[in-house]
Amino acid sequence: MKTRLACLLASLAVVLTACGGGGGGGGGSSSSATSVTPTPPVASFVNYVPLTVNPDPLLTGRTTSVNQAFVSVKVCVPGTSQCETIDNVLLDTGSIGLRLFSSKVVSPLPQITSTDASTSGQAVAECYTFASGYMWGPLVSADVRLGDELASGIPVQLVSPASFATPPGLCQSKGRMLDVPSKLQANGILGIGHQVADCGSGCAANPGQSRYWVCNGASCTQQVLPVARQVINPVTAFATDNNGTVISLPAVPLTGSYSPSGRLYFGIGTRSNNTPANSVTVYTVDGNGQLTTTYGGNTLNESFIDSGSNGLFFPDSIAQCGSNAQGFYCPVSPLSKTAMIQGGNGKQITLAFSISSATDLFTSGNNAYVNVGGSLSSMPFSFDWGLPFYFGRTVYTSHDGATTPLGGGPYVAF
Repeated sequence: MKTRLACLLASLAVVLTACGGGGGGGGGSSSSATSVTPTPPVASFVNYVPLTVNPDPLLTGRTTSVNQAFVSVKVCVPGTSQCETIDNVLLDTGSIGLRLFSSKVVSPLPQITSTDASTSGQAVAECYTFASGYMWGPLVSADVRLGDELASGIPVQLVSPASFATPPGLCQSKGRMLDVPSKLQANGILGIGHQVADCGSGCAANPGQSRYWVCNGASCTQQVLPVARQVINPVTAFATDNNGTVISLPAVPLTGSYSPSGRLYFGIGTRSNNTPANSVTVYTVDGNGQLTTTYGGNTLNESFIDSGSNGLFFPDSIAQCGSNAQGFYCPVSPLSKTAMIQGGNGKQITLAFSISSATDLFTSGNNAYVNVGGSLSSMPFSFDWGLPFYFGRTVYTSHDGATTPLGGGPYVAF
């Protein structure tokens, strides 16, 4: 899958580096409904976590971080009660897997090692690339809790431990190293996109195509890794509610909103709170999570819907902002636009949206905007429907091979 990373914001300056793709509170406690005696209380199962668009200013170094949706994730040493909750984890439907900065993880999560005969016992690491850089670090095993859902003993990437091997040259060639929370303005990424594993058969068959490495001290070598041992979408490892996710966020006015909040539900049609309405339409995506957008007379057949991007990114000649919002559009006055989304199943919808000056918006002090857009010069055949697309909608995302009341995955539905 061609992964994309959320655009990054540094103080007021917005750094756009080919955005696209990379929290709700994890570790939510169960609530109880008391029954009539003598029937014992029945615990209610929480299959969702809070979703916020207002991160901790101590993390970002500023009072706002534009259009980034966060959850909290609870990670535990497998099979134990030794757990901790990591806040401000970026929710990303454009990537796969949980990736946490090592500086934010205290628990001694066990390292995953190679089972190959020639490298047995060596640490398995990953160079996971996004459009705007890469994450490097070892794989560890963790029990991951989101609400009352549990993914037991799954591979998680621990990003850039100080004592771990430096990134190999091939990894460093992928661009900027995202090695500390301040570069991402998040404590990690929760990737819940359209695949189960983050690399799949390519990484299992060809070392030259693999994102995975084995490290013997400071020396690291590319190596294949079976799909079953790769970093996965944690939702697919839940015992129930594992056929997809539902993101629900409130509408945002054109002037922006300071701190909108919603929910990330697990499962599609598995409980009353994640059952699709009759009005929901399915738009199937290909193996890369892509569909088609028609915009300005152009067919953009590598388009995608991505909660990890902080704007609507598409090719246009709209005036660009200056250095304080580089890569974003700054029209003299707000522009009204339309674009048509078409799924692989032929279903179509025409959406209206607005683009305003990013510079003006970013000085308002708000965190969430529905009318922020920018260019994707490195992705000329893509329309990136980022977080603004989600405001005022309930969006269903199902992964490859999933069975749901709306049909088989992968798809996006709204």
